[in-house]
Amino acid sequence: MMDAILEIDALEVRYGPVNAVRGISFSVKKGGITALLGANGAGKSSTLMAIAGMVPIASGKVSIFGQSVTKSSPDTIARSAQRFRSASGL
Repeated sequence: MMDAILEIDALEVRYGPVNAVRGISFSVKKGGITALLGANGAGKSSTLMAIAGMVPIASGKVSIFGQSVTKSSPDTIARSAQRFRSASGL
């Protein structure tokens, strides 16, 4: 049984020369609650959009139930999450 539902490792998002997210790492454990907090412009929305595949990831890794979805399309990420959610009984 996997411990982490979502793992983010050294995620970086850039919009041209602007670094929107710089090396963020965290995990969401089964049964846990995780909050993403920060000031305006801190990269919260960019982080969530990168996890969902809606903006390109400059570097780092996004995994759902241990399977990398880094650089996958939003629909592929959604299908992966649904498939693994069903298989794990969440």
